[in-house]
Amino acid sequence: MVGGGSATAYVDAYSALKETAGDVSDYLVDDGDHPNSDDHALLAAAVVAAVNR
Repeated sequence: MVGGGSATAYVDAYSALKETAGDVSDYLVDDGDHPNSDDHALLAAAVVAAVNR
């Protein structure tokens, strides 16, 4: 268990994006590897949700 017994939160960034976006390529910059500004917003929401659990 990652973070078990500590005050850490695991955020599965890929799943958060996949569930919301469907096609992850729409949320990547032209190199196909790094997130664009829309993806950063989705990732931030996933992090906030994990912290608030």
